[in-house]
Amino acid sequence: MLTCINAVLEMIATLICVNHLFSKRYHFQIYDAVFILSELIIIEGANYLGLSKGMALFGYIGIYIYELVKFKCSIKVANVNLILFITFGVVIQVICSIPAFLMERYVDIDVLMISINALLILAFWWISRKGRLLKVSRTAMNFNMLINIATGISFIGAFYLLVAYKLTDFMRVTDYIIFGMWTILIAVLIIKWQQEKTEKIAREKEIELRNTYDDVYKQLLETIRKKQHDFHNHINAVYSLHIVAGNYNELVSMQKEYCGELLRDNRYSRLLSGGSPIIIGFLYSKFMEAESRGCSIGYEVKVDEMKCRIPQYKIVEMLGILLDNAIEAVAERDSKGIFVKICESADSIYIAVKNDSEIFSRREFGRFIQPGYSTKGIGRGTGLANLVDMLMEYDCKLNIYFEKKENTRIVFMIHIN
Repeated sequence: MLTCINAVLEMIATLICVNHLFSKRYHFQIYDAVFILSELIIIEGANYLGLSKGMALFGYIGIYIYELVKFKCSIKVANVNLILFITFGVVIQVICSIPAFLMERYVDIDVLMISINALLILAFWWISRKGRLLKVSRTAMNFNMLINIATGISFIGAFYLLVAYKLTDFMRVTDYIIFGMWTILIAVLIIKWQQEKTEKIAREKEIELRNTYDDVYKQLLETIRKKQHDFHNHINAVYSLHIVAGNYNELVSMQKEYCGELLRDNRYSRLLSGGSPIIIGFLYSKFMEAESRGCSIGYEVKVDEMKCRIPQYKIVEMLGILLDNAIEAVAERDSKGIFVKICESADSIYIAVKNDSEIFSRREFGRFIQPGYSTKGIGRGTGLANLVDMLMEYDCKLNIYFEKKENTRIVFMIHIN
């Protein structure tokens, strides 16, 4: 009877700790009753049915399932809170055992264990006040060092098994199973942590880019809107040119010159047809930079939201490398044409940056992507090599080829499926 009471008290302490790692308040639900019943079956099975005492450690698997079912949390949160519970449980249980075991000679062992678990309940209740356990749990979610701690715990467990084997010359099956399950939990924790860390970095980069290029996008939008107010005036001006033109040829010449000025003045209005402010803002800033260096810009941009398996901040990095490379490539040339084409379909994105160029051999094509190789001088040639590395992360390739129109162009093309 005392053993059963002791087990129930231990379950209550467990529920208090686990629930307060997820919430400020503890709400008893049917899951709690099922958890207590299943844990008691495991413990009593180990005590009275001749099962190995190590089987009682499978109760931790029950706690893990309980976390997932009751709180409907992610695997990462369940793993972190299970590790925190075990850590708190071991430390506090050791502390509570010190005064209790001082009475070992005078009190029955079952009564002693009941006292320890009663102290454990009080300790968990006090620590959990004002949401302390919840704060610890939330802090742990962002604490990268826990990955190293979890790995260390796994190695400690392996070391323990080796020592136990050396001392006893045999290993129990339950030792292998328990340590195996524990290692799997830690491995899942580390993998999920790394995934979420990568996703967090991507989100932060996206926010940073949005803050950077939103103003540029708004500036472009405001400029185009102001020019649209003068649209009717420009139309009237074109219609009225015949009044001042001396003859037909002069009229055509004046219209051509005036319309050319209008087209140059509104050359980037078509960028606004794209649906991604980050990409549009970035392209506009790079186009203005290229123009300031004497480049002639052409473009065809048909994008929606640029949603694909490559984050937008990575696409911006790739475009930046290609555009910087193109601007530098035409810097010393008489013809400084650069053309950018970005097309988005339902299942793929096509990106091409073209610039006026001389003809290179196939052998030189291969050198373009080698780190340190550059036609622009020593200490250059890292951009395309970095671009290839980025593309390899997403199983994409960089294609390089020539096309001949008015001038010979070298084309750097990326196709993202």
